[in-house]
Amino acid sequence: MKTSFINKRTIEINLDENEPITILEPESIIFFDGDPEKRNDEFLDFKSMIKKGSLLASNIKGKASLILSLPRGYYIKIIEIKGKDDMLYEYKNVLFYSNDIQLTAEFAPLGIIATTGSLARLCFHGSGFIGIMSQGELIQKQISEKGVYVCCNNLVSIPRTVNLKPCVYGNEKASQCMSWHYLITNEKNVAASVIIESVCMSGSLQSQESGEGIFKRFIKEVVPGASTLWK
Repeated sequence: MKTSFINKRTIEINLDENEPITILEPESIIFFDGDPEKRNDEFLDFKSMIKKGSLLASNIKGKASLILSLPRGYYIKIIEIKGKDDMLYEYKNVLFYSNDIQLTAEFAPLGIIATTGSLARLCFHGSGFIGIMSQGELIQKQISEKGVYVCCNNLVSIPRTVNLKPCVYGNEKASQCMSWHYLITNEKNVAASVIIESVCMSGSLQSQESGEGIFKRFIKEVVPGASTLWK
């Protein structure tokens, strides 16, 4: 598989004869040059439909050339997998993967599912490539000894060895108004990092952009839990 970026949200992929790839966002395919019979779209399972917000995945075999493009504000990053990768990736952020690597899904504990809606994360192993999509450029930050707080919506990837705890932090006013965060701690005493997407997905900045009224913003900031319940 050969890839080349046209811009930060558009990528061209060239496949050799019978080389397979799975696209988890079929609508991102805006150009296809290959045998149409070698594109097979299949329904995702029910849990995957909920998490991805889409119904289908495309399984494509070469020889073919295709272009994937995402909406404005999105970014694509290619990550090479060698052997067994120690990172777990949020399902919602995976755009595609080459079929010469294997993936397994690790389902989150019920407490995390109920709090954040995060059902599963994917682990890849083998030799190949995965495509990650995000609404902002990806940032890699090391986990400090005391742990770090990451907005649940911004988390893209974590090491398998860390612990996650949904929470809010700060004083009473801060904890009332903020979105859910993860407290991520590393008990292995080994250097570990998280990958997050650099975009504001909640709060007054997004409210201003969407034209949300001052009354709704006031209720969210004054009434405990309103910012979580009133989206």
